[in-house]
Amino acid sequence: MSAAIEAASGQTYADFIQAPCTTHDLLKWEQALFGGRVLKPQSLAALTTPVRNGYALGLAATPDRKLVWHNGAIEGFNTYMAYAPDDRIAVIVLANLNGQAPDKLGPDLMTLARGGTVTLASERRVVTLPAEALAAYVGVYSLSPTFALTITAAEGGLKVQATGQPAFELKAQGDDAFFLTEVDAQITFTRDAEGGVDGLVLHQGGRDMPAKRQ
Repeated sequence: MSAAIEAASGQTYADFIQAPCTTHDLLKWEQALFGGRVLKPQSLAALTTPVRNGYALGLAATPDRKLVWHNGAIEGFNTYMAYAPDDRIAVIVLANLNGQAPDKLGPDLMTLARGGTVTLASERRVVTLPAEALAAYVGVYSLSPTFALTITAAEGGLKVQATGQPAFELKAQGDDAFFLTEVDAQITFTRDAEGGVDGLVLHQGGRDMPAKRQ
């Protein structure tokens, strides 16, 4: 591994572990890792192929492996690093502060770099949908065999609860489009050919995760 790091960064292993990493250093690492200079193809495939709940052998990845990422945190520092193999785009956010800022900023930067658009939380507007329209979304939606989102009616609106997590209010911003404020996430409901709600897509952390209705 020391030889790999030296090849990727131009530094010795001792220099690497003693000196703080910059975004430029980590970009060199990403280029080396995904450029085939660190791992054999089969090892890289194992590192980036999700096994359970979007997690592979050390890294998180979308099911189609179009985005590979991870975050990190220790007292006073938070980080986010992601790589889009097909687009050869790397996003690296290093922050010397506590909180979720890198986890919010990183995916937004990746979305913009890949040609998408980003709507800030302050730009979202809540709309009122009739009770009968809201009732159509109530149900359980499976993201994986062991992880689901449960949508329930509550106080004239909707709430969403992920497996093993607390429930949060869903706020409508249009037909089939909702967002959360406690968590930086959005949900778009999908419909079948007859117009019935048959699933949803969870948009979170720069990922679009489809879920079928049970």
